[in-house]
Amino acid sequence: MGSRQGYIAHPSDQLKQVPDRLEGLIADKKFIQAALLLVKSVKTINKREIGAIGALSELKAYLGSQETVSNESRRSSCVDLDRHLGRGVTQSPIFEDIQQ
Repeated sequence: MGSRQGYIAHPSDQLKQVPDRLEGLIADKKFIQAALLLVKSVKTINKREIGAIGALSELKAYLGSQETVSNESRRSSCVDLDRHLGRGVTQSPIFEDIQQ
C-alpha cells in the first residue's frame, strides 16, 4: 500500500504546501502566479469545512498576513504609479474599491 497512485489529496494537504509554493513563486518573481495561489488558498481556508480544522490555524494566520502584505503592496504600487503619472487617479471612486 506504499503507492499513492489514484490518491486524491484533501484540501488541507494541498494547503499545507502553500507557504513553500508561495515563497518559491515570489523568489522566482512570478508575482501573478503567487497572487493567484494566495487568493485561491485564502478562499479555500475560509470555507467552513476547512476553517474548522484546528491544525490549520497557523496556516490560516500565515495566509491572512500574506494577504494583508499583498494588499498593502498593491495599494502602495497604485499610489506610486499615480504619483508618477500625475493623474490623480487615487482620488477617484474606483481607487476606493482597490483600497478595500
